[in-house]
Amino acid sequence: MNENAKGTTMYETVPVVAELNRVTGFDPLKFARRISQPGNPGARLQLDLKYKKLWFRLKYPQGRLKVIPLRITEQIAIFEAKVFFDKKDTEPVSSYIATQNKKDTPGGLYIEYAQRNATDRALDDAGFGLQLVNVPVNQEKDPPVVQKAVVAEDSTSASETEEIKQAETASTPVTVENTPAGESPAAQSAEEAKADV
Repeated sequence: MNENAKGTTMYETVPVVAELNRVTGFDPLKFARRISQPGNPGARLQLDLKYKKLWFRLKYPQGRLKVIPLRITEQIAIFEAKVFFDKKDTEPVSSYIATQNKKDTPGGLYIEYAQRNATDRALDDAGFGLQLVNVPVNQEKDPPVVQKAVVAEDSTSASETEEIKQAETASTPVTVENTPAGESPAAQSAEEAKADV
């Protein structure tokens, strides 16, 4: 195990969890790193996307990851990632839609971040990383769920917000807006993302 990744996870303590997507000779804990989150006293294990992809390819060499741009503008990118255990499958095992704002992204790489976030979460949901959750200290019951309303200033208009909601629930890709094709990195990334990963 990576020295930064010591701790107690479901993968380490529950045998049936460790069997989920087991690949002989591949130990995801060797590639995991421990990360801390602000406001959270404990740390958790994180498996970087490149290792999740490797794990997926080892387990399902005939599988595929499909990343679909749902909406790309000069300010926001929305992508859906789908995980298929076999190239012939018509329905994904898991999928995830990620939204990223340009203003919230370091270096303005909001398109890449949306693609990566969608792929990362879809692989987690397919069983390539979710095993690394920490074992609760009090195993008798789940901790209470605390919901907190978040109010944030947003420069997105009401019509744009409605378009985003529609795009997030749409099953077909939405075209790039307000940008002539071939002139913007956003347009180029949208075309590249249509291909299977």
